[in-house]
Amino acid sequence: MKDNTSWSCSCFSVKLCLLSLLFLTETLVAIKLPPNLKFPALIAFGDSIVDTGNNNNVKTVVKSDFQPYGINFQGGVPTGRFCDGRVPTDLIAEELGIKSVVPAYLDPSLKTEDILTGVSFASGGSGYDPLTPKLVAVISLEEQLKYFEEYIEKVKNIVGEERKGFILANSLFLLVAGSDDIANTYYVLRARPNYDADSYTTLMANSATDFVNKLYGYGVRRIAVFGAPPLGCVPSQRTLGGGLLRECAENYNEAAKLFNSKISAKLDLLHKTLPGIKPVYINIYDPLLNIIQSPAKYGFEVSNKGCCGTGLVEVAVLCNKITSSLARPILQSLHYKKETNKRLILSCPKSTTAIRHLHNAMHKYIYVKTRTFSHKIMAGTRPKKEIIEPRPKFLTSREHSHMRISSGSFMTNIRTHYALIKLYTCLESHSTGNTCFDILPNSLSLKAACYG
Repeated sequence: MKDNTSWSCSCFSVKLCLLSLLFLTETLVAIKLPPNLKFPALIAFGDSIVDTGNNNNVKTVVKSDFQPYGINFQGGVPTGRFCDGRVPTDLIAEELGIKSVVPAYLDPSLKTEDILTGVSFASGGSGYDPLTPKLVAVISLEEQLKYFEEYIEKVKNIVGEERKGFILANSLFLLVAGSDDIANTYYVLRARPNYDADSYTTLMANSATDFVNKLYGYGVRRIAVFGAPPLGCVPSQRTLGGGLLRECAENYNEAAKLFNSKISAKLDLLHKTLPGIKPVYINIYDPLLNIIQSPAKYGFEVSNKGCCGTGLVEVAVLCNKITSSLARPILQSLHYKKETNKRLILSCPKSTTAIRHLHNAMHKYIYVKTRTFSHKIMAGTRPKKEIIEPRPKFLTSREHSHMRISSGSFMTNIRTHYALIKLYTCLESHSTGNTCFDILPNSLSLKAACYG
């Protein structure tokens, strides 16, 4: 029988095969895994869907180390996960019997046991296009590989060369990226004007393939690569590209499907040409679209709005302690909630050890941390050139009212807001704001107050 990977599962590790088979039908079927097959560790690369806190240690506005993020995590503490609870990395590791929480590699409290059983190198806002992480100053896939080299050396020092090789060859490696490339770099920011959707998704697929090849060179053999989700149907992209009725933005979805078909074919080729590699393409587009189109069937009430504020665009600094929440939504504007993660990953029967298809929801667009200058720019006035003192942990209600804007004005001024992201990131890294104003595009006459 053929699955969406386009090759026979008989040549795979049983567990990796099950990953690709789950959720290919509409029925949530529990699949038991052979108890004698085990992964020593789970290791993740990619973007915010599998970032378990690396961005906490990076100077970027793409952060989630504040409530309401983490409100359903252990003790209600935000950890830098772009979710209200555990992310797919945690859930799948638990179902594999590895551990219940996968720490971030840059976590300063990382322990020896954590290293041997797996970590996440992922960084929210990253992508296959090398330009994508640069736009928001996060950790690129290339930099994630450099950290991975450090990790390999640490494992070797702890357990020796032979055991190190075993861990690399038998652990499950997750690669989750692409959403920020399509939604942010290509469509929202138009940062690749010389590419059409076909050529851009080819760039993405080639980059993903190169990454898998590099992992193979380190001795990695079991690699699960996630396809792109239905990007046009998440709340933020409905707001940005779905028209007045906020319908699914089909151009985003078509690009996602283009990428999925290309990366699936390339993984098929790698399987045939690289001895011992066990790659699997995971189709998450169809199951997620099914949940979005029929939320009640899966126990949700809202699928076209996020749980923060208006539900239209709020994420990161706009998804804060004072914003209201919707009843049982699927998403947090750009990311899937813990309940949705579980629905995708875990089987319904508690007694069954099962794996559900992981999701690759998206971290689309991040507002710069601003006070009133965002509001002033909307009104067409220039803020004063000054640096504001660092803000408190949470926005006040007055500050939030200045930052909340309609979907129409958001669409009109999105490039201005993106320029402010660059400004904020620069100001966090320099002692004087004057150095940073030069990075803004010539078309934007802006001397803004940075509310860092």
